[in-house]
Amino acid sequence: MDRRKFLNNLSVTAIASIAGATTLSAKADALQDALEASLEEKFRIKPSHCYIDTGRHFKQPKEGLGFEGNEPAHMWRSVIWPNNLL
Repeated sequence: MDRRKFLNNLSVTAIASIAGATTLSAKADALQDALEASLEEKFRIKPSHCYIDTGRHFKQPKEGLGFEGNEPAHMWRSVIWPNNLL
């Protein structure tokens, strides 16, 4: 992002909060808040873009999860019995 464009497009309240800050860390915090707000406006993510279908290719094994003898079986057994050691 071009700094000049960003600084020219800042809102009046963001400029006032940056100018009104007394310490350098407060100015940095105000600038960070303004940057986050401008990025949120630019890149809005819709919840429909984040949908992941996890159950489409899942098949329950006959033995049950954790008892089929593959590599992640120990993970499923630790989920089933959390108090047992690995």
